Amino acid sequence: MPGFGFDKIFGKARNAGASPNPEREAAPNARRREDPAEGPKSAQRRRISELKEALKSKRQEQLALKDELRAARVDTPEGRTVPTSEGGEAQTAGVLSDFPVAGPQQGPPITGARRSGANRPSTDIPRLIVRPRAGLANRMRVITSFQILARCSGRVFELCWAPSNGWSNEDLNVLFENSFPRVPLDEFERYCQNGLALHKACRIVGRGNERTWTWREGSGMHQVFDLEAFGVVTYSGYHRYDTLVDPATQARLLPHFDSAYRAGVKEWRPVPSIRTKVESLVASFSPNTVGVHIRRGDALARPRASGFRRSSDAAFFARMDAELAQEPRTNFFLATDCPETEERFREQYRQAVIVNGEKRFVPSVRGQPKENQRDAVIDMFALSHTRKILGTNYSSFSTMAADIGGIEYQRVLED
Repeated sequence: MPGFGFDKIFGKARNAGASPNPEREAAPNARRREDPAEGPKSAQRRRISELKEALKSKRQEQLALKDELRAARVDTPEGRTVPTSEGGEAQTAGVLSDFPVAGPQQGPPITGARRSGANRPSTDIPRLIVRPRAGLANRMRVITSFQILARCSGRVFELCWAPSNGWSNEDLNVLFENSFPRVPLDEFERYCQNGLALHKACRIVGRGNERTWTWREGSGMHQVFDLEAFGVVTYSGYHRYDTLVDPATQARLLPHFDSAYRAGVKEWRPVPSIRTKVESLVASFSPNTVGVHIRRGDALARPRASGFRRSSDAAFFARMDAELAQEPRTNFFLATDCPETEERFREQYRQAVIVNGEKRFVPSVRGQPKENQRDAVIDMFALSHTRKILGTNYSSFSTMAADIGGIEYQRVLED
C-alpha cells in the first residue's frame, strides 16, 4: 500500500496525542534549499538533518504523551494477564514468536526511499520495522495497522518481506504499487535481538471474548512511543497491531485507530496488470452481484478446522438460494482456493456464477508456502466490487475484501 495518501487519514488521530508529520513541516524549507548539483550522499545527509530538526519540534508533545502513557501503565499494568472484552476475529493461541518463518509509507517519510530499500534512514531516527507473515490478507492487515502505529508514534515505517507458511517467494512489488523502505531478513533478525521486539514481549492466549494478553515484565505497547529509550521497534507475525493489546489500553494509545484502519485498507493499489484483470471481471457484474468466498484447502487441516467447517457447502447453498429467492436477478462472483468447490457451485448455479476462468489453482497445504498470490489479489479485489460478501468463518481474506470495498460482510454458518 505504498504510494497511498496516508496523511489525510490521521487528522483526528493527531488530536488524540499523535504528532504532526515532521516531513510536512520541513518540506517548504527543503524545497527552497534544493540544489540540482547536490550529490546523493549530500542530499541524504541534508535530509536526515532536516528530519532530526523536525523531530525535535515534537518533543514537548511527546513528553506530554509519555506522561499520559506512564499514568495509563499504572492504571493497567501490562505485566499481567488481561481478559479481553472484544469479540474480534478468532486467532490461533500461542506465543507470537513461535510461529514458523515463512505493507503506505508511515512516520516521517524518507525522500527517495524506494523498493530496494535504498536511502534507509539513519539509525538515529526512530524506526518501526515489521515482518508480516502468513497469507495475503494477514500480511496486508499487519502492514496497514502497524503503519498507523508508526505514524502516531513518530516512527519511520520499514518493511522486511520474506517467505513464510502461506506465502512463497513472491515479492510485494509484483502485486502492489509501493515504496516501502526495505530491511533484509538477516538485518531484521539482528534488530529483533537488540531492540524492542513486540512479538517476543507479548503472549496471546485464547480467542474472542476469552482472549488474554501477557506482556513480559517491564514491557508494554506504550514503549513504542518512547522514542529516546527504544530507537528501533520490531514486529514479526500475522496479528493486527490492535489485537496485541487489550481494548482499554488500545483506546488510550490510539483512540481513532478503527477509522484510520478502515481508511488505510482502501489505499492498497494492485499493479496495473492486476487492475486490468480485475476491471475485466467487474465489467460483468451487475448491481445485484454478490461476492462469495469459500475457503477450503489448508483451512480444513487446521487443529481448529471445525470453525471453518461451519461454513459448509450446504450452508453456502442455503444462503445463495435465499439471495435468489429475494432477488431473482442476483448473480454471484465466486472466489475459492479449491477447483472441486468451484466446479460444484458452477454446476449448481450455472450462468448465475462468475469466476476468474484464468485462475491457476495451486494446493493449499498447511505449514507450507503458497504460490500464485497474483490470482488471490485478483479474487480479493473483484470481491471488493460486489454488493456484499458471503464469507467463510474465521477467514481474514473475506473480511479484508469487504473492508477494501467498504461493503457488507456476512459469515456463512450452518444453523
